Amino acid sequence: MAISKKPTNPSSTLHPPYLQMIGEAISLLKDRTGSSQQAIAKFIEDQYKSLLPPNFKKILSIQLKKFVKSEKLVKIKNSYKIS
Repeated sequence: MAISKKPTNPSSTLHPPYLQMIGEAISLLKDRTGSSQQAIAKFIEDQYKSLLPPNFKKILSIQLKKFVKSEKLVKIKNSYKIS
């Protein structure tokens, strides 16, 4: 009896790339001072709820830090803006 495993390849996700989802959230929320991590997470959950992994908020936090470090996003206080 063979045990089938689900593919654990992270590139096989069904949702768009995180940068695209974050950019869409920030641009559609239209907050003058930028969007908080909580607001971005809520927007993405509303849009892609069934496609996100269970540890989505942890991944989002890591991705936001990565995009700030690579200067694709700008962090001002506790808000993020597109650079």
